[in-house]
Amino acid sequence: MHSSDQVKIDAIIETLWSYRKRIAAITIVFMLVSLGYALMLPNMYTATVTVLPESEEKGLGQFAQLSTLMSLPGFPASSVSETELYPELMKSEAILRDVIYREYETGKYDEPVNLIAYWDIGGNTERRQYQTTLQILRDEVLSTSIARDSRIITLEVETTDPDLSADIANAIVDNMGEYVLNKRRTRASQQRQWIEKRLEEVQLDLRDAEDALKNFREANRRILDSPDLMMQQERYLRDLEKHATIYLELSKQYEMIRVQEIRDMPVVQVLDPASPPAKKSGPGRKRILILGTLFGLLTGVLSVYGKRLLNISVEESNEPPAEISGGTKKDIPKQSGGPKR
Repeated sequence: MHSSDQVKIDAIIETLWSYRKRIAAITIVFMLVSLGYALMLPNMYTATVTVLPESEEKGLGQFAQLSTLMSLPGFPASSVSETELYPELMKSEAILRDVIYREYETGKYDEPVNLIAYWDIGGNTERRQYQTTLQILRDEVLSTSIARDSRIITLEVETTDPDLSADIANAIVDNMGEYVLNKRRTRASQQRQWIEKRLEEVQLDLRDAEDALKNFREANRRILDSPDLMMQQERYLRDLEKHATIYLELSKQYEMIRVQEIRDMPVVQVLDPASPPAKKSGPGRKRILILGTLFGLLTGVLSVYGKRLLNISVEESNEPPAEISGGTKKDIPKQSGGPKR
């Protein structure tokens, strides 16, 4: 280390030591403010629920293959899991509306109340109160995550009441399961109606193909001696086989979709339901206190050096101007007081 660097470090240490009382006072003030703020914050409790949604890949895999052949409306071109959409679905208004207006048993009130009343949401209209509560749920209360490998979805709900946190988490999962099941039933009903109509059309085409082959064979008893007649018969057979294959596939899908339409099995498997947490999850009072103290210490140090820099700039501005060097009075031309005589 150079001697000049050592001198600078010694000067910094000397300055800090000389202003140690100021720095300590500012640090203590920030520490006390942080402590007061941390003590004012309520305890928070986080309830966690993990779910494994049932993929539609098994139920729609054959439909996907059939849609490639027939371009069925409403069927995906490939089997796509809904799992990626579930975390966002948990925060959708379709799921949270019932959660907001559901009444919960809480330690804050003697009677069951909904979330608008529990959080004492103000507003001129009921719609405004609802929108405010919905925003609080999305931004401050709920958090979701999904494991890419296992597809397990984790929902966390954080409130000041441990029982309320668990009740909200379980209510969201229940609503989501009902919502997805109803959507699948509705879609299955629409698909069943389409398949029924298509079955009627394909059945007519199949009968026409059968009649065409029958009439051809009745009109041509000896086709083995004619290559042209044999080729025509192959065409009729291919057309009949095509319509028969489509009819059989549609019949299978029709039976599957009827089962899908009336099924009442849950589509969301709850691995670990939410239970009231025994320990608080926040706030981190120690962290708030430590950060507040460090910030106060930094503020004290900066205030010392800020004052020193300000004093240095003021002293430099008050210094007298330097004397003109490199000449004498006789070098300065005299000013003429008037016209020469």
